[in-house]
Amino acid sequence: QQRTVFIMFLAVVVSMTLLLSVVDVGSSSRTPAYIAFSAAFKSDQNIDGRQKIAFNEVFTNFGNCYNNRTGEFTASKGGLYFFNFQGLTTSSNDFWIDLHHNDVYLVSAFARQQNDYASAGNSIILRLRRTDTVYLRARRTVHLYGRTDDVYATFNGYMIGEIY
Repeated sequence: QQRTVFIMFLAVVVSMTLLLSVVDVGSSSRTPAYIAFSAAFKSDQNIDGRQKIAFNEVFTNFGNCYNNRTGEFTASKGGLYFFNFQGLTTSSNDFWIDLHHNDVYLVSAFARQQNDYASAGNSIILRLRRTDTVYLRARRTVHLYGRTDDVYATFNGYMIGEIY
């Protein structure tokens, strides 16, 4: 019986050690173990020029850093991050989307088509500090195509790693 109790105690200690290695519960900052998000539109969107783009369908949001009401990603810890975005527009429409880091323009995606569909996207790797923000903004009025079974407009990001 003592052996069984000891084995159960050992199993609890090992389980807690594994849990603490994945989630840093001892940290006062409570930073998440993983930071990643993926968001999209599942319906057509017309977005006014200069407006931030807030994707309403959130597939994943590890670390809870993406806010689908404001469209902003706010880093909960500093490090190296990867972001990408893309969209599709229909005939006689276009889109021009800019990615901003702390209100500074960095890269764009542009598509225009007269008779069919057109798509574009872009990617970037950024060094972020804690509380830095990244978001997309429409350069001018934008039309993004989307359906529940045809999802083309997406915004994704994840932390590659910490920088020491």
